[in-house]
Amino acid sequence: MKPPRIVILGAGIAGLAASHVLKRKGLHPLLLEQGHPGGEFLAGGPRVLRDTKSMRCFLADLNLPHSKFTTRQGMLLRGRVEPFPRCLKNRLDARRVHADYWTKSRRVLPDDPTARYLTGARNPRKGFLRCDLEELVAKLASRARIQTVRVLGIERNHIETSGGRVPFELALCTLPLWELTGKTWFGLPSGVAVKLCATYVIPFHDRFARWDTVLAPYTPAACVHRMLSFEDGWVVEAAGEPSLADLESDLHWLFPEGYFVQWQRRGLKGALLPLEEDAAWPPNVRPLGRFAQWDSEVTVAEVVERIEGEVAYAHP
Repeated sequence: MKPPRIVILGAGIAGLAASHVLKRKGLHPLLLEQGHPGGEFLAGGPRVLRDTKSMRCFLADLNLPHSKFTTRQGMLLRGRVEPFPRCLKNRLDARRVHADYWTKSRRVLPDDPTARYLTGARNPRKGFLRCDLEELVAKLASRARIQTVRVLGIERNHIETSGGRVPFELALCTLPLWELTGKTWFGLPSGVAVKLCATYVIPFHDRFARWDTVLAPYTPAACVHRMLSFEDGWVVEAAGEPSLADLESDLHWLFPEGYFVQWQRRGLKGALLPLEEDAAWPPNVRPLGRFAQWDSEVTVAEVVERIEGEVAYAHP
């Protein structure tokens, strides 16, 4: 039987991971990417991977050294960091804190505060794997078959690109929903992600050193909402496009002994706003990854596990 023609739209981390798993199964997917492999995976966000059996096998197959650890998450309340989510269990105002953090990180009121969870609240003791993420992306990209083109549209059995038509039997789409609006023969809702400003800060004195992640629902300028431990300092995240004055106000409050800004990246993709309706994908086009599945909880580990099911589809 001739191997199916599998096309992956997007060579971000989801597309690269899917390509590697499929190649391990003897398939030869083609990735379509107009930018650089890896996308925004290395631009900000957590510098770790979810610890699962499939993820450990995935990294071992790449001969990539890694280590296991349990994340230490805290929430900054009234000037001090307390273990999260335990710090909210006995608080009468827990629902308000959740809603305030949701509003701050998304710049919009929650549609249902009781149904919203902050990052890590469902499984605070989940395990993680730490590895060299730059090397991970480089290895995956070197083993992938990537065609540099712009995706113009998805038709019933082919992709329209800036380089011509690309036929497929199975298309795995990792592109964000907002990039596909009006480009598919089937209907998709419009999706919006809040812009994110990530600033790498090296403090002169690190009062948060014992933590891996610190959530900050309340700061003087209502700017910074999360901090992620990174190398010698912190990647500080702020939703939207904060002014320099507001960002500096919060940074001075967080690091009163002083700090040094190593780099800053604006216009990244941040929190996902709820869709007005569910996406309806045809059987031969599957969404894959956070921005196509429209689920902020989707991780690389989940992509690796899910793609095993797509292999079964590819071999009916």
